[in-house]
Amino acid sequence: AGIGRNITAIRPTLVSSFYLLLFLQSPLGKQEIEKNIDRGTIFDSLNVKGIKNMDVLIPDVEKLAIFDKVIKPMRKIMENNFYENYNLIRIRDALLPKLMNGEIRVK
Repeated sequence: AGIGRNITAIRPTLVSSFYLLLFLQSPLGKQEIEKNIDRGTIFDSLNVKGIKNMDVLIPDVEKLAIFDKVIKPMRKIMENNFYENYNLIRIRDALLPKLMNGEIRVK
């Protein structure tokens, strides 16, 4: 993805990016997002002002270190699964048309 006009990036400094992502996806994080959304006639938006007003739950340094130590291997597995799924989808999309038109046969 790219950051351009009307798009804001959030770069955490006190917590890992994965912690922030999980927080924002949590019920408490979703509440904070909902509380700070600007309502518009066409669509709602979460702008820089709203992001700055959000309250993010930040545990102490020791708990964050434990969280990162536990979650890092899990995140690596998730990333590997994502890439494996992506590759399997590409292989399927390349093989399926060939199977359908008879270019490839399965015994």
